Amino acid sequence: MPPRDTLSIDTHAPDETRRLGARVGALAPPGSVVTLSGEMGAGKTRFAQGMALGLGVPKDCYITSPTYAIINEYPGDRPFFHSDLYRVSDPFELELIGFYEKIEKNGVTAVEWPERLGDFPLACHLDARIKITGEKSRRFIFFFNGQGWKNLLQSLTQYAKGV
Repeated sequence: MPPRDTLSIDTHAPDETRRLGARVGALAPPGSVVTLSGEMGAGKTRFAQGMALGLGVPKDCYITSPTYAIINEYPGDRPFFHSDLYRVSDPFELELIGFYEKIEKNGVTAVEWPERLGDFPLACHLDARIKITGEKSRRFIFFFNGQGWKNLLQSLTQYAKGV
C-alpha cells in the first residue's frame, strides 16, 4: 500500500471546527467519503455541519446527527450525505437500507463512527480522526486516501499555516 499523506490541524473553538469542515466540503471531490472518528462530543457533527456549508447546502437545512435515521441527504451544489453509524451493530444492516448505493453517487458523504462499516472498501476517502485537546479545542489528524485530494491537501496545509 502506498504511503498516505497526513496532516494535523488544531481548532480552538466550535466555529473554527465548522470553518475547517466548510473548507473540506468545498474541495472534496465528487463521490468522496470523509470518515469522522472520535469520542462522543469530539465535534464530528459540527465538522459535518461545516462540510454542508462548503457544499452549498441551503442555510435553512438544519444539519443534525442522523443517529436514528442512519443517513440523511441534503441538496446543495453537490448532494451531501451525512451518516451516523453509532447504532449500527452489523454492516449488513447498511446494505439493507441502501447505504452503499447512496455513498457511491457523485455527492460527498460524511460518515460518523466509520468503524461500523466493517470491511467495506472506500476508494476515495479522507479519514479525519478527532481528538479532544481541551474544553473547546480539537486536533484533527487527516489521512488522505485515493486520488483527487491534492487541492484539498494544499488548501488545508495553507489553512494550518494561517494563510
